[in-house]
Amino acid sequence: MRRRMLLTPWLGLVVAVLLLVQRVRGGGIVLVPSGSVNLVSGRNVTGFLSCDPPPTNDVVIDMALTSRGGESERNFPVITPNRVRIRAGTTSASFTVEGRGEGRFYVQYQVTLNLDYHVKHAESVIMVLSANDGWEGIQFQIGLNLAVFGAGLVFFVWRRLFPRLRLPIWHSHPAGLFERINFDQLPPGKFQSKYGMALRHGSSLSDRARRFVSLPCDGKDVIEIAGLDAALSMRLHADLGHLFLFLTVFSVGVLIPIHYMSGKDSDDPYLDVSFQETTIGNVPLQSHWYWGHVAMTYLTVLCVLRLLKRQDDVGQRVNVDSTRAVGHRSVLISSGLPKDMNSFQLRQSLAKICCPADIKATVVIHDLQSLYRILDQRVKLRNEYNRLLTTYARANSGTLPGCVRWCPGGVCCPSVPEVISSYVSCLPCRSLCCSVPSQVQYSPEHSGARDIASILENALLRDRLRAASIQKELESFPSHVLDLYAKRQSTGAAFVVFSTVKAKLDFDERVRLAQKRQLPEIVFPWDVMSHRDLTKLEEQPVDTSILKSLVLRAAPEPDDVNWPNLTYKPQSVKRLCMFVFYQLMTVVIIIVFSTPTAVLIYMKLDNQSAVYAMFTQDVTSIVAKFATSYLPSLLLIAVNWCLLTSLFYVTTFEPWLSESERMKSFLKKGFSYLLLSSIVLPSIGVTAVYLASEQGSSFHHGSEAAYIEKFMFQLGRNFFIAYVCQRAFLGSILQLLRVGERFVYQPWLRARAVTKAERRDADRPWPYYFGYDYAVVLSTFMVTLLGVVLSPLLTPFGVSCRRRDQDAHRRRVGGVLLHEVFHDEVQLAVRPPEERRPRPRCAIGVHDYLCLPRPV
Repeated sequence: MRRRMLLTPWLGLVVAVLLLVQRVRGGGIVLVPSGSVNLVSGRNVTGFLSCDPPPTNDVVIDMALTSRGGESERNFPVITPNRVRIRAGTTSASFTVEGRGEGRFYVQYQVTLNLDYHVKHAESVIMVLSANDGWEGIQFQIGLNLAVFGAGLVFFVWRRLFPRLRLPIWHSHPAGLFERINFDQLPPGKFQSKYGMALRHGSSLSDRARRFVSLPCDGKDVIEIAGLDAALSMRLHADLGHLFLFLTVFSVGVLIPIHYMSGKDSDDPYLDVSFQETTIGNVPLQSHWYWGHVAMTYLTVLCVLRLLKRQDDVGQRVNVDSTRAVGHRSVLISSGLPKDMNSFQLRQSLAKICCPADIKATVVIHDLQSLYRILDQRVKLRNEYNRLLTTYARANSGTLPGCVRWCPGGVCCPSVPEVISSYVSCLPCRSLCCSVPSQVQYSPEHSGARDIASILENALLRDRLRAASIQKELESFPSHVLDLYAKRQSTGAAFVVFSTVKAKLDFDERVRLAQKRQLPEIVFPWDVMSHRDLTKLEEQPVDTSILKSLVLRAAPEPDDVNWPNLTYKPQSVKRLCMFVFYQLMTVVIIIVFSTPTAVLIYMKLDNQSAVYAMFTQDVTSIVAKFATSYLPSLLLIAVNWCLLTSLFYVTTFEPWLSESERMKSFLKKGFSYLLLSSIVLPSIGVTAVYLASEQGSSFHHGSEAAYIEKFMFQLGRNFFIAYVCQRAFLGSILQLLRVGERFVYQPWLRARAVTKAERRDADRPWPYYFGYDYAVVLSTFMVTLLGVVLSPLLTPFGVSCRRRDQDAHRRRVGGVLLHEVFHDEVQLAVRPPEERRPRPRCAIGVHDYLCLPRPV
């Protein structure tokens, strides 16, 4: 009995141990791939499933494929074998995934045999991309653009090292490397005294290179030689380069390990490929790697804010450094002065109010538009007369350019009536066959009446009559011009230049004080932030009645003023109608050009499009890679360039007071268009196509998530990488080589230039418009930051705004914010106006602020 009692505890202990061993040996975890894997369409990848601990009986795992983006089942990747069996005594089994159609697909894992085991992860993601959207596509884009940039840079250096060598089209100015071209055709002595000291002209190439490297891009020398706009633009480019270099270091150190190493767990030896927990366009909230994206995003925000602050500081500093700039210490009286007041009287009146030493200069603007209209008309007649006589003189001697011989007309373009009359009279053939090299040549300074009659002997009757009419008009003295000048009247506007900025601010406060006494509750409230003692100004017994009707505004630089737009009534009905007309024209142009842009991006983003189907069959062909990865973004750049050019010429007709204001208007319109055409309108267009398709016919709550899933997958491809690469490399080298000017503009003008003045103007470079450059740079800047800033920045707000079921979070690879914010956008688009609710402002405020253009 006692022995039986001693055996009972031992038997219980043995049974417990056996049960524990049975539990350990009979149950376990099936290690499955987690996160996502990128797969090229038409190729395959091998994955592994393993058991821990090794099973004693076979374990069968079923894998089910789903798509939350509405992909067709025929595009699903093929998994073989779909039912993976891990045999008893083994630790792992492999399976193969072959990509067919492009898209994002989800794989759910479930143990169907030997239920003592359970899967470690419920699902993983398979990203099937085209060959151009993988690492090979990125390498192809960067390599091709670098090759184009390198070839263009070598060509640029070669043209500067051998400046005397002239190509048939690409004519060269006689200037060496790191030398300024004498565009103004100044005498050598004057050119050397003006630019030689700063740029070291005439020295060796190494000395000029060292000077070029050491020359600050916004220093005094650059400001004096190239101007403030050039200094600000170059500083912006340099600061953007430093910003992206700084962000690149952190991106390589933070995001690349997250994207391509996070799936490699040390306790998961079964992985043969790198399944990531995060991708660029997909940040799961449950992943501990998510906060790396958040940290990188807020670092980007701080860097952008610092960039904006620096541009503001640079703008203030360069105005102080410039010796030619007077706008920062000047005011423009746009209206309010008596029409009979001249500059001397204005100076005397202001000297009674301000210190006379503070007033540097006063210039009253007179209305001389009719006078200048007459003078401009005489200049046009003189140029037309010189071109007409020179054309016939060179035609008689056989030296007329072929473009003008066969297509006669003006210097810009041929004239249809002149072409018809010229061919009817056989002038081109007569000029080609019956020319006399010793014929009289025309010179505006030396040719007399006999020479002119000899030149026009065989001219058309219409041209002889036109030449006689112009000659009679030019020989008559316009005496009424003197009467117009004597009876000139002031427009009520004037420029006042002060000696210091402090004197200008004091004058502004005196004007505010005078108008405050007159209209205290309407015009200018008391400036509580002013650091000056305005009570002393009130006690001064001076007559300030002239100040009460003045309308002040910031004065542009003298070279920046569009003088014809300085009218006495700047807010007239005519000017308002013109402004509204040009704004409507701008909207029409944006709509016209945005439509092909949206269609272009939709064709590229839609993986079912048949446009590129003929090229996607052979993924190894260089032609296919070029057509499918390089041309679409290049076409988008071309469309954007056409619209920016159209917008630029529209702004030339707008009644802006200064050139800088016109460029700011162009910058805002251009940047708004690039934002709309590159991001907003494509998403709206894809939304409309989605709703019009079969997928949109059953639109219900939750199907917008499928649309977002599909659209965000498309944005994660290499289209915008190609766009930025071409903007950075191709755009830079085209700008450096001045391809549009040297290859199209100047050759065309040279081919149609007849007189000496026209040939001189054809060799001059066209003006560099910084508003266009700012619009392009900011659009590239916005697209570059979009992928880093958009989704990780918004998701923390989405987390704080709404909480969803945690199990649903674990089964979703996309973030909450991407669902919530885009859900609100789609609902706002499809609901009636009375049912729409405002979207959360906290989720988009910072990003909208980053995307706004900031004038320097």
